[in-house]
Amino acid sequence: IPMTQIIDSQGYSFLSQFLVDLPDNCYLQKGLTGCGNTTLALLNDKNYVVVVPFISLITNKCTVHKNVCPVYSDIFDSEIQDYLDNSDIKVKKFMVTYDSLSRLLKFIDPGEYKILIDEAHKLLDSASFRTNAVETVLENYSKFKSYMFATATPVRDEYQLPVLRDIPK
Repeated sequence: IPMTQIIDSQGYSFLSQFLVDLPDNCYLQKGLTGCGNTTLALLNDKNYVVVVPFISLITNKCTVHKNVCPVYSDIFDSEIQDYLDNSDIKVKKFMVTYDSLSRLLKFIDPGEYKILIDEAHKLLDSASFRTNAVETVLENYSKFKSYMFATATPVRDEYQLPVLRDIPK
């Protein structure tokens, strides 16, 4: 698969300094942690679902970004519905764990959202012991308006999950 490179010749530190949104339908091997792909998804003017492997990543971002609805085991369905019903929030942002994506899909039309699967290398790490959660992500990402898998820990193609091997990088 050919790989497209984004080369920073301007000395930027964050993606938001030269992008207004994340690229569509690709696997971003960012090579650099903390470059702001999650923040870009949470601050732009597009509806987003950000999928992460751990609750701690959600709680960390939600302390900074108050516009985000967290979805994991401790969140009530009524909180999700109240967020969706809040007409003051024009652009909807969700952060969910791999395990909670199926739950969120009961509330939203994925065709109205972009999806960012962050820490995508963890799908491979988790496939043997969080099989249902990983399968839910892999069976549903293409139902969204667009998708992006992102990681700073690239997985070599020969070790990658087969369904992800042919996604443009």
